[in-house]
This record gives sequence, structure tokens and C-alpha cells, in this order.
Amino acid sequence: MKAKYGVCTECSESGEYKEVRLARVKPPECIYHYKRNKALEYQKRAKERELVKPKAKPKRIAPMSVKKLQEYAKYTPIRDRYLQENKVCEVDGCNNNSNNLHHKAGRNGELLYDVRYFMACCGDCHPRRIHFEPDYAGWARDMGYILTINLKK
Repeated sequence: MKAKYGVCTECSESGEYKEVRLARVKPPECIYHYKRNKALEYQKRAKERELVKPKAKPKRIAPMSVKKLQEYAKYTPIRDRYLQENKVCEVDGCNNNSNNLHHKAGRNGELLYDVRYFMACCGDCHPRRIHFEPDYAGWARDMGYILTINLKK
């Protein structure tokens, strides 16, 4: 590519009209002014970057709320004590060791701590026979393993 020569627009403002090598930009500038203007532009962008604060990383959502953590801190010893006292699964016809705690009336509010509605279950009976197996859907309710309690007073 052939070098371009001519009069620089910025040099001509200062009164110099000699022909110099021009950078291929519009308006035509000599190499000196082209590099100087690029450097000033870069410095300006650098200052702008310093003024702009980096975005804070988004906070992770806690897996459990503070209130729920406090409830479980109170609930855990009660659950452990109940399972210690009731070592055998309480489902009819099952004599396995219990390692799960079923809440017959649910776990909402104070029912979480109410020992009257606790039931010790083995790892097979609790999920399969009480909650999820379609064959036992009505059976668990008929046996009293799932209760519907009206909490409204």
C-alpha cells in the first residue's frame, strides 16, 4: 500500500503547511497527531473505567431461611429422642429398625414439634407404603398414618 502524503488538518491550524505522511483517517491527520489523539482517547476511556464501579456479584440464595434453621435446631433433638425411644418401625406388619420420622398431620407450624403425631418408620415403609406407592394411597389414610387436621381456631 502506498503511503499517503498531504497537509495535516491539525498542523494547518497551527500555521504549518508542509506536506507530511498522513494516517488513513478522516479528517486526514499526520502520524504524530493520529497517535497523540489515540493515546488521549485511551486515557479518557481508562479514567471512565476507573470511575465505573465493578458490579457486585449476586448473592447466593440461602438453601434454608434463618427462621427455618431456628425451627430445625429446636426440632432435631426432639426427633432424635423420639427415634431413640421407638427403634422399631410402627407400620403394621413391619419389624425393621426405624430411621425415618413420619409426621401424620404434616409439619406446618407447631405440628413440627407435636410428638402425638410422630411415627417411627423404616426407610422402606415411609416413602413407599405411606407416601408414594399408588397401591397404598387409601390404605395409609384408613390406617391412620395420614391425618387431616383443621388448624383454624
